[in-house]
Amino acid sequence: MPYGSGPLIRQALVRATPWQRYVIGVAMVVAGAVLILLGHVAGGLLAVAGVLLLWRMVRYRLRRRQETPGSAPGPGSP
Repeated sequence: MPYGSGPLIRQALVRATPWQRYVIGVAMVVAGAVLILLGHVAGGLLAVAGVLLLWRMVRYRLRRRQETPGSAPGPGSP
C-alpha cells in the first residue's frame, strides 16, 4: 500500500474521466485550504497542486479548442 496521499491521488487521476478530474482538483484546493486553517503547512502544498492541476487542464482544453478541423495545415503537411 502506498504511503501518503500523492500515490492515491495519482492513481485516482489516471482512472478518472475528465469531469471527475475537475472535481478532484477542486477537492484538493478546498481540502488544502481547510488544512491551512487548521494549521497544517502541508495543506498549502495540496492546494497548490490542485490549482496547478486545474490550470493545466483548462490550458489544455483551450489549446484543443483553438485547433479547429478547418484550420490551415501546419508545417510538413502536403
